[in-house]
Amino acid sequence: MAAGITITFSFHRCRGPITSEEGVVESVKKAFERSGVTVVGELHITPFPDGTINVTADLAESHSGLGTYSASRFVRGDVSMCFETTDNTELARKLVRCLEGCFNPGEVDLNEERWQSR
Repeated sequence: MAAGITITFSFHRCRGPITSEEGVVESVKKAFERSGVTVVGELHITPFPDGTINVTADLAESHSGLGTYSASRFVRGDVSMCFETTDNTELARKLVRCLEGCFNPGEVDLNEERWQSR
């Protein structure tokens, strides 16, 4: 039976980089590295004309994705971790904390949902 956790996050009024011009790509890459997750391949970065980005990551532990919104200094995303061989709850939380450190939000909304197949 498969099981895991998904953490969704919203970072409001971010003071950290949101656009490519502000250095968001390098900052996000460093957050993934600091967290200790195992990125399989490369982070997939989709840039948009206004400098905002979407990031998706295939992780050995599962996956993560986020999008930045420059006009409102907002970031929305999720981290999903499987529990195939170990409980990855703390690793998922650490990735979210590292991303929070990257974006430096004024307010954070988090939701944790444990899941399992039937």
